[in-house]
Amino acid sequence: MTAVLPRLIVTAAVGSFDGLESAMANIGWSVERRALIRFGPPSDWGPFDRAVAQLDQFQAVVVTSPRAAEVLSERLPQERYHVPLWVVGNRSGDRLEGLFETVHYLGDNPAEGGSAEALADQMLSASVKSPVLFPCGSQRRDGLIERLESAGVKVREEECYRTLLASPDAARVACHGAEAILVASPSVAALVASACNQGARPALVAIGPTTAAAARGAGWPPDAVATSPTPDGIRSALDSLQKGHPFA
Repeated sequence: MTAVLPRLIVTAAVGSFDGLESAMANIGWSVERRALIRFGPPSDWGPFDRAVAQLDQFQAVVVTSPRAAEVLSERLPQERYHVPLWVVGNRSGDRLEGLFETVHYLGDNPAEGGSAEALADQMLSASVKSPVLFPCGSQRRDGLIERLESAGVKVREEECYRTLLASPDAARVACHGAEAILVASPSVAALVASACNQGARPALVAIGPTTAAAARGAGWPPDAVATSPTPDGIRSALDSLQKGHPFA
């Protein structure tokens, strides 16, 4: 009789974490993808495109999400830009390294990523000046802007995508019957925390410290945190999680 593997529900957008199924199979987990988030264009591309056309007038560009990096790479003319780029992790930096001569990663290990606030602190330590361009989504946390502007660095934020969340009913269905659920963004962490009753919650695995903090703030502390947004990072988090849980 074939054993039933514990299920990891992946709520990230379609196309995220290529190779995750193989990584999870190696430690005895199955993967089911139920995207609770998708992305759409902004209601008006004009402000973002005008900012991009004036890129040489900025002292820095800061990118905190892979989706913003993807949009920036698609809409920037394919040139080499002298303005320094600051990114949270290598998923963003890898997409843009061919366009920017200088790319600054958060911390010593770009694969690990980190929080936008920590990136702001690193920028301030490097004496970044105004103005800074911040391409972002319609739902973004205020920490980076507040940290920079409180130190006198002017930030121009420009929406380059809209975050579209699934319904609470879809979130409840995703959580039902699973052994673990993976959340990769603060907005999805808040969605599942509000939609899923405490008594019926699976183990929660968060990607990175920002999403983990959002989950805790929403009342669902994660059972494990993946330190890197990669299949290997997620596998390590699940591996440590199952050592303390009797899955399967």
